[in-house]
Amino acid sequence: MPRLKERREYEYQVSARVWLTPGDEFRVTGGPYFKDKDGKKTPLAVRGVLKFDCVILRGKQKFIGCWSREGYEVLHMEGKRKSLLPQIVCRPYRITGRVRSTHKRKGA
Repeated sequence: MPRLKERREYEYQVSARVWLTPGDEFRVTGGPYFKDKDGKKTPLAVRGVLKFDCVILRGKQKFIGCWSREGYEVLHMEGKRKSLLPQIVCRPYRITGRVRSTHKRKGA
């Protein structure tokens, strides 16, 4: 089976007006979760503020490489993925928004 070529890009369009470039901070929702026999869902996803590094394109799949408090993370954003275990549901991440730096108001 031939390996898929991997391509890296350094900008990611979140919406019509919002782009992520290396160093931008953002938050995500979604991600994989574990579903036990009782139907209880346990999230396996990355949480908190992440710092964008690059976009990794592999075939029809799209991943985002970013830094978190724990280290480097690769987030599945688009395309289908299969799980090794039937209890793990591979759900793609969604970017909820970019974290803006806080500005001090004049005179405050």
